[in-house]
Amino acid sequence: MVVSTEFEPPNSGDALPWFAAHAAECYALPRFLLPEDRQDFVAYLLGSRAPDALVMAGSRFYYDMLPKLVEQYPAMARLDLLFNTKGHVAKHLEHRASLTGALCESLPVLAWLKQQAQVSGCAVLASRIGDVPDIMADGVTGRWRMPWLRLASPALRVKAPA
Repeated sequence: MVVSTEFEPPNSGDALPWFAAHAAECYALPRFLLPEDRQDFVAYLLGSRAPDALVMAGSRFYYDMLPKLVEQYPAMARLDLLFNTKGHVAKHLEHRASLTGALCESLPVLAWLKQQAQVSGCAVLASRIGDVPDIMADGVTGRWRMPWLRLASPALRVKAPA
């Protein structure tokens, strides 16, 4: 399931069709919900779908929801995707105690994060297949298999491929 919480700038293209081809459900909240209705809708999705993990990418929306998510879904992994050492990483550090881990796009970002705070449950998520040996592509579906995801939270039921 993919839930987008922000409008995409008109010149950035529309990634929703790509996500729709790779996820069972895709929701672009700004396209059909008023801001005041979005948290209730996400709460409904989380309650009815019971995902093992929430992966966010610097979302102010989810940062604001983190205290409630920790309380209502303590077993759900809450992961923040970090692309660089500027921008939303300040919010990441501010909310680090409510996150179970981080996914860093590169080794330098992971090294920076480890310098900023004692962290666990962190991994590198490469941009391309082959950048990091832990990430494999499923040749049949073209979807990512992520064996490192089980490290983000002991409660995850994701199993690494043999």
